[in-house]
Amino acid sequence: MAGEWAKLSLREAKVTLIDCDHRTPPASESGYPYVAIPQLRNGRIDLSNVRRITREHFDEWTQKAKPSANDVVLSRRCNPGETAFVPPDLEFALGQNLVLLRADGTTVYPPFLRWLVRGPEWWEQIGKFLNAGAVFDSLKCADVPKFELRIPPMEEQRAIAHILGTLDDKIELNQRMNETLEAMARALFESWFMDFDPVRSKAEGRDPGLPQPIADLFPDRFEDSELGEIPKGWRVAPLPEVIDVNPTRALRKGVVAPYLDMANMPTRGHAPDAVVDRPFGSGMRFVNGDTLVARITPCLENGKTAYVDFLAGVYGGLMSKSPSTQ
Repeated sequence: MAGEWAKLSLREAKVTLIDCDHRTPPASESGYPYVAIPQLRNGRIDLSNVRRITREHFDEWTQKAKPSANDVVLSRRCNPGETAFVPPDLEFALGQNLVLLRADGTTVYPPFLRWLVRGPEWWEQIGKFLNAGAVFDSLKCADVPKFELRIPPMEEQRAIAHILGTLDDKIELNQRMNETLEAMARALFESWFMDFDPVRSKAEGRDPGLPQPIADLFPDRFEDSELGEIPKGWRVAPLPEVIDVNPTRALRKGVVAPYLDMANMPTRGHAPDAVVDRPFGSGMRFVNGDTLVARITPCLENGKTAYVDFLAGVYGGLMSKSPSTQ
């Protein structure tokens, strides 16, 4: 039973914190990944838009902290407490404000460590040791080994790691399938509404290759506009004329509601990595059916967008804080 598990500090559990080199190496067009805070996504390391560094800088930056399989990467700032496990055969250098957690295997089964540092007890410890800052909240390296967590017996750790690892691999596979479908949808959207391929085909007397009811929706000629040629009958309009941008909605300060921050806005797929309940303070509110778009750099350039379809119960039509203000 979980209540009977021994409660130990990470230091007592022989989980070591390894600090990194707090500098940023120059970028290279190719080479080794330099993993920074944005690459920690939903417990995994996402190499999308990762900085690359040369072999020379990789060797230099990994002298102090070289990640190994089953290590856990921990963010100390921006999104303090966020973690991601190190998979086998992934070589990378660790970015600023990240540290490694490494189990020696005597008390904590190394593949179980990734799950140990993602549960409610972990976040309770984050709240206990978090240092509020003027710009970013942060964790001190000296405090992390003091975190106290309940540690199951080794055999239970092995069983938990196996079950959760299998489920997590299935989730990752499904996510990749969804990304493939999304890429197909993006390509179709670009063809129809940016390159106007169906209109171009009809204007040139060619078969657009679409079912007739869909083909009939596209005109067979172009006309000039301030943006250049557009399909005849279509119009150019400012975005606020056709959709509501930042609609005004009421939500009392202090009401506990779903909250989404910028760190959990997706760059792949439409679903955010995590939504948590917290008292509302200020910012934009959203409801199911809204599309959230990052409005600050570099998140805007990285394509951070989300479609809101995850609010349930009373919150399905209630507002929460938008990541656009984060």
